[in-house]
Amino acid sequence: MFSFKNTELFRYFVSLNLTKNIDKLVKQSDSTSSMLIGSIFSGSFSVLATYISTKVFPISICNVLKYCLVFTSSFILVYFIVKFIIRKVTEIYIRIKPEGVSYSTDETRDIINDFDHIALDNILIANEFIRKFPFVRTKDYKVSTFYYYEVIYYLKVSIGKTERIFVNSVKCLNSPNKTNNIDLFRLQNALDMMVEILSFIEDTSNRSLLIIDSDLIASLDHQISQLKESMSILLIKYEKYKLENY
Repeated sequence: MFSFKNTELFRYFVSLNLTKNIDKLVKQSDSTSSMLIGSIFSGSFSVLATYISTKVFPISICNVLKYCLVFTSSFILVYFIVKFIIRKVTEIYIRIKPEGVSYSTDETRDIINDFDHIALDNILIANEFIRKFPFVRTKDYKVSTFYYYEVIYYLKVSIGKTERIFVNSVKCLNSPNKTNNIDLFRLQNALDMMVEILSFIEDTSNRSLLIIDSDLIASLDHQISQLKESMSILLIKYEKYKLENY
């Protein structure tokens, strides 16, 4: 025979360990169904153990096994029902959700902050390197090469941060009736400056001041080509948004 105290301790420690292990599994998986089903199982087992310890008399191994068997069978049934419902709801959501990525408020704010504090700052830094580029001492090609490569890097980062705005432009950009996000005239100015930076990078006459390994020229040209393509896509998306909202 089990005493009430022993049964309660058994319930507590098993429920505690189940919860810890389920939490560990949830952290290793992004599955919403696993989280929900795990919570149901842990909570249900705790309720079952409490019920057995307080309501079932006499408390014997036979009674405990009988109720555990009923619980396990019921849980398996609930498991498949819940999993089926979640899968169906997910399929319906995927079919009806709007195109593009929907960000939370915090994620949207992070995207806007990245544009304000990274993309725009990088444009200024790249322009500073461009301004210094013609004044490099004669034949001090290592410095001019450094300037040139840094301009490419900072432009690439700026383009990447700006691209994220257009993934969910409705939440990130202002319109005539909304003024809490990125103003379109600020975005246009940034894009104009990025176009000028790209023109500097594409200007082949600047290569006379560079030290470039002949084996890496093809890689450099490919990267510049990618920047040009990304910049073209940004300009198209900008014009499309302006046309649709202004």
